[in-house]
Formats: sequence, structure tokens, C-alpha cells
Amino acid sequence: MSKVGWIKICEYDHVYKREVVQLSHTERCRVVPTAKRATKAPALYISAVLFGYIIWIPCGLPLLIAAVVGSLSAVCLVVLLVYLFSVLPFLSSYAEVVEIHDYPRGILYVAIDTRGTKPFVVGIVGLRPISFSEAEVVRFVVKSSHRGMGIGRALLDQVTQYAVDFSYDTIEVDVADIASDIPASPMYERRGFRLHHTYFGPHWTLPLVRSRILVKDLITK
Repeated sequence: MSKVGWIKICEYDHVYKREVVQLSHTERCRVVPTAKRATKAPALYISAVLFGYIIWIPCGLPLLIAAVVGSLSAVCLVVLLVYLFSVLPFLSSYAEVVEIHDYPRGILYVAIDTRGTKPFVVGIVGLRPISFSEAEVVRFVVKSSHRGMGIGRALLDQVTQYAVDFSYDTIEVDVADIASDIPASPMYERRGFRLHHTYFGPHWTLPLVRSRILVKDLITK
């Protein structure tokens, strides 16, 4: 356990289950921020073109109109999916977030706001093993009202130290264009993560979304 000011960082305990699941769900399924990021994602425009062709070819609409309708359809689809994930938790895997703590050589940390009479969870981060020497940073979430206070940095440092203690050689994080952790990308870089590769693949029902794999080497040469 560690403490940064009024924030206490400790290993996950089942007494936090409800708060952890709720935080992971609500912060990663916020409609407006995700929709704004989606409209800036390069791959979304590819998706829009695909939707446009789907509408243009069978319906015989003018290409320009089909392109506009396709673009609006792609954005609306993102907003609809985020909304469904927001109101129907069983459609997502957020209830499984606590299972990370039960993985062999895995961990889930929680950040607790200790101010006031009733402490509450304001951040989480997990580490999931990929192989004996590699692990992935997952479920990295900080409550929107508590961002910019150093909580994310403290959580990332804590989970990195865990990876070092358990002899992982590298840790990685997968950042998608429409993911809620895009604002954290500069923090990853300041903490020694580097771009390993970029790939395009499906995300929800969007045909193509760009994702970046950031990697940090833990072995000191």
C-alpha cells in the first residue's frame, strides 16, 4: 500500500467490488466524450466511406448524399453503441474487471480518496499477464472529477513497480483511437513507454479503428 497526499493506493479487496465495477463502467462508457473522440479518429472516416458505399450502391443515391449519410451513420452508430453500453452493463465486460486480481501474477490496484468520513474509489489500474515475461496494463481509469491530480501517475508507477517485483521484462498498453485513455498517452510516454506498433482492426461494430501498442522495457541494461 502507498499513499500520495490524501490518496491511498492499495490492492483490490472485494469490499470495493461495487465501486470498482461502477467506476470502470461509467468512466469508460461516457457518450459525449467518446463521440467527440470518435469523430476525430482517422479510421472512422474509412468506416464512413464503407457505410456510404453500402447506402449508395443499392439505393442509387447521388454519391455526395450517400457520403454524407454514411458519415452521419458511422458517428450515430458509435454514439448508439456507447449509449447501450452505458445503460446495459451486461453488454460489456466491465463486471469482469475484478477478475484481473485473481490472475496468477496479475494485480488490480485501487486509488481511494481518504478525505471526508467515507473514503471512496477514484481510480483503478490492473496488470494482466500475457506470458511469463510480458504483461498488459488494463482497466486504467481515473474518475473524471479527480483527473489532473497525479492519481493516474501514481497508479501507473505502482503497477509498474509490481511488474518489476514479479520479474516481467516488458509491460504494454493498447490505446485505441476511441478509447477513454487517449488523454493519458503523453503520460505513458513520460513514464518510459514507446510506440511498438500500430494496427487497424474492428472495435465494437466499426469496421476499422486504429490502435497503438505502447511498450515499456523493465530490464535495465
